[in-house]
Amino acid sequence: MFALIDLTSLLFVLFSSIAVVLACGSGGNSKVGLLAALPEIGIFGMYAGLVIMMSNMYDPANLPPAIAVAFMPILYASIIGFVVVSMSSSSDQSEAPEASWRPFAGVAVFLATISAIFYEHAAAMLIPEAALVVAVLFATCLGAQRFSGRNDPSQVFSLLPSIGLLTGGIGLILALINISDPKSVGPALAISVGGIMYTSLIKILWLLLTPRYAEQLDGSSPAIDWAPSRLAFFGLSILILVLAISDLG
Repeated sequence: MFALIDLTSLLFVLFSSIAVVLACGSGGNSKVGLLAALPEIGIFGMYAGLVIMMSNMYDPANLPPAIAVAFMPILYASIIGFVVVSMSSSSDQSEAPEASWRPFAGVAVFLATISAIFYEHAAAMLIPEAALVVAVLFATCLGAQRFSGRNDPSQVFSLLPSIGLLTGGIGLILALINISDPKSVGPALAISVGGIMYTSLIKILWLLLTPRYAEQLDGSSPAIDWAPSRLAFFGLSILILVLAISDLG
């Protein structure tokens, strides 16, 4: 049972959830916002754990427990989501927006949480190539929308999971091409991991700053759920990492 407890992952998911509730306010707003943000919180934490694991990829003995710990954020986020859904009722109603300081306070709490928990691994989590690819794709989507005469940022932000998967696919392809050279696998996987991690981070910040966006998602037609695909990318990254380490041996 104690194997399912990782204090760092638990604190990250817990304080990130508090940040969302603080940003959204009380009543039905916080429930809707939390349910929209929890998948992104879990995926960001999971991929951040993979980055930390990759920084010690040349120590095969620590790989299995590191993989287990990397999965903890998505587990804790799922548990919190299950509890929120179980405790909610049909009488929960979205309320009028509360104090304007709430979104900024939520962002401050979330950024403070990331800084405190991942401070020692900040250098490993800074992946310029992945950030550049995400920025280019995001700017391309914005430009295409403006060119077509639309100006709705929420539509572009709904494409963030797709942008992350596209960047992740590029990284995985590069890693597979260089699978025979273990030293080249790490940088290629970093692009794959960083693409999904950064898009999840942007999505969380967007949900914190614009709580009403979560309510629009709740009342709109169902969108494509990219979470299973991003989890599959995590598994493929682990597999490539294991193969690279086995070649070192």
